[in-house]
Amino acid sequence: MTIDHHQNSSAVSHRVVNAVARKEGIDPIDLEPLYHAIDPESLDRLFSVEAAADDRAADELTFTFAGYRVTVSADGSVDVATISEDGGQPSSIDRSATPSGEPNTPD
Repeated sequence: MTIDHHQNSSAVSHRVVNAVARKEGIDPIDLEPLYHAIDPESLDRLFSVEAAADDRAADELTFTFAGYRVTVSADGSVDVATISEDGGQPSSIDRSATPSGEPNTPD
C-alpha cells in the first residue's frame, strides 16, 4: 500500500516525488532523495505563487529524477515520462500530478 504523506501539499517538490512514486508503484519514502536530482527548495520557489506574482516563475522545467524525465509546468502540473533505453524521447507520460494533488482525468 502506498501512503502519500504529502497528499494535500501544494509544494511542487512533494508533487514530483509523489508522481514518480506513483509511477513506480512504491511509497515516496522508498525513492532516492529528490535533492540528488534538483534542489527541492529552489524548485518550490521557482514555481511558487509569489514567484508567479512577480513574473519570476518558470514556464516549464524538465529534469531527470529516479530514471524518469520530469517536467513541471507553470500551472504547477507535473508530467512524469519514462526515459527510453536509447536515450531518445520519453516512452510514456503520466500527467497525473496536479497542483491540487488530484489526478487529472482525460477529456
